[in-house]
Amino acid sequence: MDSSQTPSPPRLVPDEEGNYSPPPILALRRVWNDFCEEVATPEDVHGVIMQVGSFATAQINILDTQVKEGTSRREDETFSAIYEAFETIVEGCELMLFEFSEEFPEGVEEEPEEGFFCEGLAIVQEGVNQMVIAHQQGIEHVQEMSEVNCPFCQHLNTRGTPKCDKCGRPMPVSQVPKAGSELNVKEHQGLERKQVGADGEHTKNYVYTAQILEGWKAGQVSVEQLTEYLNTLEHNLKAHLKDTDLQEKIIQKAPATQQDDLFEALDLTREGLNISLAAVEKMRLAFVHGDDRYLFFGLTDMEEGSRILVDAYWLNKEASNLAG
Repeated sequence: MDSSQTPSPPRLVPDEEGNYSPPPILALRRVWNDFCEEVATPEDVHGVIMQVGSFATAQINILDTQVKEGTSRREDETFSAIYEAFETIVEGCELMLFEFSEEFPEGVEEEPEEGFFCEGLAIVQEGVNQMVIAHQQGIEHVQEMSEVNCPFCQHLNTRGTPKCDKCGRPMPVSQVPKAGSELNVKEHQGLERKQVGADGEHTKNYVYTAQILEGWKAGQVSVEQLTEYLNTLEHNLKAHLKDTDLQEKIIQKAPATQQDDLFEALDLTREGLNISLAAVEKMRLAFVHGDDRYLFFGLTDMEEGSRILVDAYWLNKEASNLAG
């Protein structure tokens, strides 16, 4: 895949007052304007507020889980800024909900001049601004990570550059496995034997991924190569997870004496694939937070999924052999 053909996500640009307008803010403004024009009802306004607030709360819960699992640190400047931004958004949404209430928030004795909705919207806007800026700073950090020193003259080059821009010597480049059967982790009756690693305990997916990340650490794999690899890996894992539905129908036609073990192997396969997919998502957090550690946290999870998939293969093979 030619990375130059992959469009970058549009960068949000602030207005003259320095405010950003992502979809949640636009939705709040739109429903309020519709309400003021008597097109929308209070229930419509309430519904949009709840959607925005629920989304922000869900994001806070996800971030809390990351901290608990050790994949994120509250001390990280970007992480902390994003976390606080979502808290501010929730605070603003809670204030907006008093627009149609006969009660006032605790400690507030009178309604703001512009109303609770507009007051809360300003707070939400503050949180959105902080979140967007923090995300953009994280992206800029990732771009900085995309540079690597020449091993000969130490000149800073873009990762993936074939020759050093200064001394002209070839830069080390690692080949990334392309999309195809080499990334497959199972066929319709479980893992193919050739897809199990040489040690018999890991899938080749795990082995390939470990090699790719070692190349990344050494500056031999570019951002584009790593992204392409993770996209391809995720695509194939999802395809194989979908294939398990067909596998289930096949097992239902197998002899009754085999079905229990075959279904157990199928459940293990699904578990291993889901763990592997979650591991890929965790690896992608490296590009969100500008922290390489997410890549290796994800690799640890993928190893767990790999072992489960291999166990599923052997169980399936044993059950199939009983048929003979």
